[in-house]
Amino acid sequence: MRRSETLLALLGFAVLVPLFFLPRLLTPPGLFFGALQEQYYLMGQYAYEHQTLRALAAGYFPLWNPYNALGHPFLGDMLSAILFPLRLFLYLVPTTVTREALLLFRLFLAAFFAYAYARQRLRISASILAAVAFAGTGYFQFFIAENYLNAETLLPLLLLLCDRLRTRGRPLDLALLGLAFFAVFTNGHPEAAFYVTLFVTLYFIFAAPVFHAPDLPGAQVFKAPGLQGAQVFHAPDLQGAQVFKAPGLQGAQVFHSPDLQGAQVFKAPGLQGAQVFHSPDLQGAQVFNLRFLAALLIGLLLASPMLIPFLEYWPRSYHFHLPGAGFYHYNLRELAALISPWIFPSPAPGAAYYHPIVWHWEIAAQGIPPAAATVVPWLIPFAGAIPLLFALVALVRPARLSRRNLFFAAWSVFFLAVMFGLPGFRLLGRLPVFNFSGNFKHPMPEVALALAYLAGVGLDAILSRFQARAWRRALAAAALVLLLIELHLDGRWLKPFNPGYLDNLRHTAAIRRLQAEPEPFRAYVADRLLPPNLNLYFRFADVRVMDGINDRRLVAEINDLNGHDRTQAGNYWYQEVGYLQPRPEALGSHVLDLWNLKYVLAASTGHTATVIPSGFEPVSREPFAGGELVLWRRPRALPRAWFAADPKQEPSGEAQVASYSAERVELKVQPSVPGYVVLADLCYPGWEAEVNGRPVRIERVHGLLRAVPVPAEPSQVVFRYRPISFAVGLWTALTTGLALTLVTVISSWQKRFAL
Repeated sequence: MRRSETLLALLGFAVLVPLFFLPRLLTPPGLFFGALQEQYYLMGQYAYEHQTLRALAAGYFPLWNPYNALGHPFLGDMLSAILFPLRLFLYLVPTTVTREALLLFRLFLAAFFAYAYARQRLRISASILAAVAFAGTGYFQFFIAENYLNAETLLPLLLLLCDRLRTRGRPLDLALLGLAFFAVFTNGHPEAAFYVTLFVTLYFIFAAPVFHAPDLPGAQVFKAPGLQGAQVFHAPDLQGAQVFKAPGLQGAQVFHSPDLQGAQVFKAPGLQGAQVFHSPDLQGAQVFNLRFLAALLIGLLLASPMLIPFLEYWPRSYHFHLPGAGFYHYNLRELAALISPWIFPSPAPGAAYYHPIVWHWEIAAQGIPPAAATVVPWLIPFAGAIPLLFALVALVRPARLSRRNLFFAAWSVFFLAVMFGLPGFRLLGRLPVFNFSGNFKHPMPEVALALAYLAGVGLDAILSRFQARAWRRALAAAALVLLLIELHLDGRWLKPFNPGYLDNLRHTAAIRRLQAEPEPFRAYVADRLLPPNLNLYFRFADVRVMDGINDRRLVAEINDLNGHDRTQAGNYWYQEVGYLQPRPEALGSHVLDLWNLKYVLAASTGHTATVIPSGFEPVSREPFAGGELVLWRRPRALPRAWFAADPKQEPSGEAQVASYSAERVELKVQPSVPGYVVLADLCYPGWEAEVNGRPVRIERVHGLLRAVPVPAEPSQVVFRYRPISFAVGLWTALTTGLALTLVTVISSWQKRFAL
């Protein structure tokens, strides 16, 4: 694109995107807090942002979260997305306005780069339609606040950079693609990163152009060795005709030989039949593929401070998707929702599901489950009638489609078949990675981009049939206006819903009491008053947790505490609560005494209040939601740390918590006999301990907790979290960044001096 067109596109989409979402911006609770289909962003993204901001304000980098469950790796939990580049703006200005602006900025990036990508082949109006169709697709509107979009809105940028790497192959192009992959890998959601990487990799292999002529929009250029300045251009608008331009050679012609599978042949009269063949399958293609792999590796290495701790955490954890999750799919009878959700009744605001859940986790151990038992309780996000119509126009003559268009069509057809669970396509759910991925959902952004681009191709084909410019402009304008209206109306199918978790409890006496408690403790908040992780906002520890992966031993202990096998645990997780927690009926367990569970907060009208053990002491009561908000104290709860002569036995002495922070805990103990100090936090690699300044080995006791031996004398015990995984990842990223900078700068200098 020319500079003037680029500036106009930047300005145009910077205005269009906020205007499109203006009604939701002005209607409380706004874009970020106005939940549409999921509220995980509140429990994950928003909660973890508060933890990150608190850690940075205290002067340390957050590596460990001690405030949920028994503690867990914070950086190793990809949900935190600490290293995602755009988060820097939020860390500098942590306001609601910043959050809303970042949501819009992601969609602006999606729109602008979709336009820039389409402009390589399409006219302006068709490119605008493709950009609007992608940025306004139902997936982005329904999940606008989710971490997924950190990666998925970068899809067109990644394709653009792939094309640049293929056609120019400069070190700067390699560096930019590597940085884009870094953003993908730190987006905060592994499944989104997986599908984006898969899509871009397959695109680069099958659909990216070989060479590109910058002065001819959309043209491919093939250099002819031995002919100085000779170039061959492929003009898509000429329906496959080849145009040859060779300075000093008159009358040269170029022919395309389909029998050579894409090889280009040119003949120049006067050169005695000289021919030049170019085959993308030969050495040149291999060089470009290696450059792509290098860019992918650069992204992985730059993201290693998060990826290596994540890979350390993964084998020690259970994914909340059980085996067989890859088979889940949308209901084929509701395929029309892809056109418009208004074909179906709109659900109540805040409804967790569109349908009652009908899946059964016990089928996970029985091979391929029946299709009827793996239907998810949601509708597929819409793509829109207009984009689908124009995409069909582009596919009318598949024999004349380019490799790029065929790739987009193939991806769309294949993964729509997977997402709707068609016979044969469901077998993808048996493959590694796919077997626990949400294959019904996470291929959708790539499908949306493919359909949006094909819609632009279809509109471009229709416009090319009109000779009069006025007719072309009128048709393009009508298509764009109708598309904007359609996407806006379809986006209103789900109604914004403010769950009120934060406002309802913000000023209650119970929360103030928990915040004022001087000693470390854990609480249990029941009856959906406050989903787990949002305790980070109120700054107290919660024994519950909502995360994509959880420590295996913790999951096993809670399942045993609840009396569940894994099938029952899966049902409890998905069909009843949506996170990992002890059942209210288990709140009297001695295991929770060991875990320092001191308080239970519940509504008097909820289920928990009916099963509270008689020995629990109510320490706070206040009117709340037509009943009372009650805070109970568990009388047998042990402190966060204690002394025991035998770590496997009950406490026999006290241990004073001198200081307690996320990554450093200092204890003081005065035992009269040798024994152990037990800390009721998760025993996990990376934690080190010292007793009176001497390193000691941490032992795991009571299944999960940490213990260290101490002598029969006053002792100081210090626990520090110093994970080797983070240190290795940090040095790897720094080294990669430095090497990448040097190579890019030196290459730029060499080019400048050569000129």
